[in-house]
Parts: sequence; C-alpha cells; structure tokens
Amino acid sequence: MTAITFSAYGDSLTASPASSWIATASDGTQCEHVGGFARGGYRSYQVAAGVTPCTADVTVVMVGTNDVSSPRWRVPLLDPLHAIRDIIVNSGASRALVVAMPPRNDGYHAEADQLNTDIRNYAIGMGWMWVDPWTTMRTSDGKFRAGWSTDGIHPNTLGASRAGHWLRYMIQAAK
Repeated sequence: MTAITFSAYGDSLTASPASSWIATASDGTQCEHVGGFARGGYRSYQVAAGVTPCTADVTVVMVGTNDVSSPRWRVPLLDPLHAIRDIIVNSGASRALVVAMPPRNDGYHAEADQLNTDIRNYAIGMGWMWVDPWTTMRTSDGKFRAGWSTDGIHPNTLGASRAGHWLRYMIQAAK
C-alpha cells in the first residue's frame, strides 16, 4: 500500500516540534507529510501568502489561533475564511481537510469558538472535510481540560499525539 501524502499549512500548532500533530499523523506507511507552510505567530492571511503548489494528495489546514487575538480578524481582507480558501486553492491538492483550532485558556476562548464555528460552516459549505481533533481536550466553555496543555494555547506532547492520530485517520478518509 502506498502512503497517502499530505501537505500541512498553519501556525505554531503545525510548525512547532513540541506541539505539532505532524509527527504522529505522518507515520510513513499510511500517511506521509510532503510539504506545506507553517510558521509560529502567523495569522491565516500570512500562511496563505506562503503557499506554493505541492504534489500532496490532501491539503491539511489549521489556522486561526493567532487571528482571534487580533481585533482585525473580521476585516474582509484579513478574513481567515478567505485565507483558508486561498491556501486550499493554491496548494494544488485535490482534497482538503480543514481542522479546528484547539482550545484556549486565555481571554480569547469565546472568539476561538466563534471562529471555529465559522470555519466549520464555511468548510462544509465548500465541500471540504472538517474535523475537530480537540473535542476530548476541550471543556464546555472552550478551554483546555487539565493535562492537555502546558501553556493554555498549545497542546502538550500527549495532546499533539492524540490530535495527530485523529488527523491521520481523517487524512486517510479524505483520500
């Protein structure tokens, strides 16, 4: 069996070795990470600006974490929904998987929940797959449950691993 290839686009949740789900999702046999663009601290429009075409089967997009702490996230030019569209269209993959932002333990958890809802509705409306691998780590008020994050923004190693397992399964389903 040939591994399904995926490209990953996002911020520190995708780029950082300590909190990234990629190491678990990319096992080399079932799924293989072959590129993408991710930078810590980047907002969705900045990630979209860094996209180059990739030969992956599936494009995985997880953005928005840095957008919700900015009062400009609802400005149409910087709208995360348009950035997600641009990332998917410009990546060149035939399939897309849009991923929810993880919980937040700061003052922006309500904004993150609202943006997740907007992203979910947009992704489904566009015919893309949507997944929230953080559901078991999220409290009813949008925060990390105890034991899943060290800083309240990024998952710890266990949380990233659990999300990676979910995402590997969903990448396979997207193909």
